[in-house]
Amino acid sequence: ISPSMNDYGDVHCLVRHTGIVTCSPPIKVVSICDLDYRHWPYDTQNCTVHFFSWTHHGQQIDLGLFEQNLTAP
Repeated sequence: ISPSMNDYGDVHCLVRHTGIVTCSPPIKVVSICDLDYRHWPYDTQNCTVHFFSWTHHGQQIDLGLFEQNLTAP
């Protein structure tokens, strides 16, 4: 693995029987939702985000919300 991979911390790699290696460094995802503020603050907004993994099953993925006090601009 290249020394530049050290910037990512722990990186999980999948080694296939063919010798192909796939590495998946951790990422931080920032998402923007198109919200409708016409009835704010008396409404509820929903923003759906889908995550998929190339190297892990859904049962092996642990997602957490780091910022729980989200507010409108």
